[in-house]
Amino acid sequence: MKVRTRRLLVKLAPMYLCLGILLVGLVAIPSFPANASDNSPRAFIRAAAAGGPIYKYLIHVGTGGPVACGDSLVPIYVGARTGDTEKDVVTALNKLFATPKNSGGLFNPLADSKLKARGVEYNPSNRNVTVHLGGRLVKPKTSCDIKRARAMVWATAQQFPEVQHAVIWIGSSLLGDLLAANDRAK
Repeated sequence: MKVRTRRLLVKLAPMYLCLGILLVGLVAIPSFPANASDNSPRAFIRAAAAGGPIYKYLIHVGTGGPVACGDSLVPIYVGARTGDTEKDVVTALNKLFATPKNSGGLFNPLADSKLKARGVEYNPSNRNVTVHLGGRLVKPKTSCDIKRARAMVWATAQQFPEVQHAVIWIGSSLLGDLLAANDRAK
């Protein structure tokens, strides 16, 4: 019976992942790179029992998708929800910022940066999170990479159903402004 149950869970896990993506309202191509976090059926069951999964979003370049320059966002499972929106946003962003430039065929245009989520404030009345980052931003060199970085960070910060909008600061500057400033992109 255990083998049959495990096989069923392995078959159903991608379906539940796709359903979750549709419910969150983000366009993505689910993927399970070999070096990503635990994407086993057991991990998905733990996440469902804990209130849902936490993802980081990486870029799959050149898919013809709606992100940046014809790319797609790919959710990578990094853990189970804690029930604390602020902690969950910090976890998701810090897992994203710790990801190397190329990870299992996916791309992180902010890998050269040394960023860390230092704190998050969640306001349930307007469903906004204010994120405070520390560290050093290395601005991506091309306009495509700037768009990829922006999509990736905001998708990661706004993935939770209770979050409608994210305001992201590095020191006293908005991340969006820093990414757009002096855009000498090719």
